[in-house]
Amino acid sequence: MNIKVLTNSLLVMAALFYSPALFANNDIVGKWKVVDSKSGVVKSISEVIEEPDGTFSVRIDRFVDSLRKENPYCTKCPPPFQNKPLLGLKLVWGLKSNGKANEYTDGYALDIDSGKIYRGKAKLSPDGRRLKMRGYVGTSVLGRTVVWIRADE
Repeated sequence: MNIKVLTNSLLVMAALFYSPALFANNDIVGKWKVVDSKSGVVKSISEVIEEPDGTFSVRIDRFVDSLRKENPYCTKCPPPFQNKPLLGLKLVWGLKSNGKANEYTDGYALDIDSGKIYRGKAKLSPDGRRLKMRGYVGTSVLGRTVVWIRADE
């Protein structure tokens, strides 16, 4: 084999292997900054975990805003969440990969401010840095999306 062809082939393979896109974290597991959609302020750090059944859930890891430090219980939440500590509380559960890259569906989301439970789905950005969480009633058209930012800790 020609040395020049071999060298060029190795360079191309090295470029592909070391491409930053290949190192992007395309997994929703990890810690995320939950940003208030109205103020743009980070409210909390939440952690996405994979459950033993292969679904994903989200728990509150810690609060950034001082209001939650004063009221650490879910007073407006329905049973079994009612009057439970907010730290460690499961906000989202049942998310599963829908077979499309970086998309998760069939979940549920708890709004700790209103106590309402919504259907939920999520979509991870191609670079793995943003997670769009959508809560909705009935159809996905009737809902709201919030964007979480991966927490680099």
